[in-house]
Amino acid sequence: MVFKSCFIFVLISINISSYTQNFWTTAASFGGGVRDVTFYFTSYDKGFVGGGRNGLNTYNNLWEYDPLSDTWSQKSSYPIVGIIAPSVFTIGDTTFVVSGWQSSTGPAINQVWGYI
Repeated sequence: MVFKSCFIFVLISINISSYTQNFWTTAASFGGGVRDVTFYFTSYDKGFVGGGRNGLNTYNNLWEYDPLSDTWSQKSSYPIVGIIAPSVFTIGDTTFVVSGWQSSTGPAINQVWGYI
């Protein structure tokens, strides 16, 4: 009976300690500057942010965040200049960017591009 109680206590201790990391910590500042209506996705162990706008300026560049080195690096730009608010999904190794707008007042985009 003593063995069972000790085993249960160890399991509870392990579960509690694995959930104690409930806090915010700073990360490297985003390399692409201030912007909104971006698209974003994760692929494997990296995070990506692309497109968006800052006032009248629109962007098509893509940035990768590496949490292990806490750094941002610029990647291949999206083929359409000024992409804002597209839909994004990932299947396997490929992330698809779908539709969106070409600027705040520009035409809607009816294209799909894959990022590998």
